Amino acid sequence: MTVEERVRLLIADLEEGDAEVQVAAAIALRGLGPAGLSALDALVESLQEPYKEVRAAVAAALVSCGTSAIPRLLAALESPHETVRAHAAQVLGELGLASNAVTTALLGCLEDEKPLVRGWAAEALSRLGSPAPPVLTALHGLLAERTAFVRRSAATALGRCGPAASAAIPDLIRLLNDPDAATFRAAALALGSIGPTSLPALLDALANPSPPVRCGSAFALGMLGARAGEAVSRLLTVLADRDKYVRIDAAEALVKIAPARPEGRDALLDLLQDGDAEVRANTADALGQLQLADDAVVAALARALSDRVATVGCQAARALGRTGTAARSALPRLLVAASDPSRELRCAALDAFGRIDLVNDAVTAALAQALQDRESVVRAQAAATLAQLGPRCRSAIPALITALQDRHEEVVRQASRALTELGGELEANS
Repeated sequence: MTVEERVRLLIADLEEGDAEVQVAAAIALRGLGPAGLSALDALVESLQEPYKEVRAAVAAALVSCGTSAIPRLLAALESPHETVRAHAAQVLGELGLASNAVTTALLGCLEDEKPLVRGWAAEALSRLGSPAPPVLTALHGLLAERTAFVRRSAATALGRCGPAASAAIPDLIRLLNDPDAATFRAAALALGSIGPTSLPALLDALANPSPPVRCGSAFALGMLGARAGEAVSRLLTVLADRDKYVRIDAAEALVKIAPARPEGRDALLDLLQDGDAEVRANTADALGQLQLADDAVVAALARALSDRVATVGCQAARALGRTGTAARSALPRLLVAASDPSRELRCAALDAFGRIDLVNDAVTAALAQALQDRESVVRAQAAATLAQLGPRCRSAIPALITALQDRHEEVVRQASRALTELGGELEANS
């Protein structure tokens, strides 16, 4: 069968098949790349299909056609069908060719009556290389749109423009108060992506009366990393904020901005005693990200294993695991956590054994005992950790052989792998 014949058959599938057949046809045309250009009209028409899976596959196929598809896509921006116009704009953005014709057409789409088209056109414009001032001005104006999707798309686009979008910083700060959660997140990401020019405004925003604005500002500062070093002192004060989510975002930001600063570590240790369990859990996670070989941190995380809220203990166990061999002094408390009533905490403690990489009789016995746990996920984790620790845990081989009869496939798979690592295959087969 020639390529032309194959393309004709695939076009027929696009025009007449059900959704599954259409997706398969679009994927096949994507594989043909520019050789499938004769299917352009059919692909563009398929952008009006009701199923988003079909439209996504068709859009990917159009991208694979390359810049030769641009004239047809520009024409598609005039289609009477909203989804055709919107996805034509999307594909033009992904092709990334910054010509006057493409830029002018997409700017025109920002005036489209349909929010879907305006949103996709905004994102597309930000993908065409260094944005010209008219593009930046137009995207900035969309931040005041009535429709959340358009505001969100404009914020995302401005973030992609980087420092060139600095003029939009005040309005992006205001967008941190947006009632739409996804738009709030897009604004925070944009502020971080614009870079250090946003630093003064973000520092001011940490004192904003609105908790979401303070949260978003702390998040964006964290995105700046070491470039936001001057924010550390302000973030340390924000750790006492009355809103727990502000405290959480400030802790995360400190880890990203100044992981080696002792004042940040000490503040996080204090926050591990916070009255809110969600704050304590997130702080334990933040301390784990530091991966500090620090006795005070290890001791604090070990104590957190017995927190009255199991989620905090889980995060503490994971943090100790990320700390690695430096957390070996926490082993006695991890052994206690391995038999906690919380399934999640038992799993986290067993996983930490493998990451801390310290084997003794107590650890091996705890893992062997966990192979009989009432929860299959705990049994599977115990076997996985035994595989990780290897031949040093040979005394667990009898328990692993028994686990080969487990009714859960994942437990059997992990037990088999562990026996291979421990060198117990012969005993299992005898």
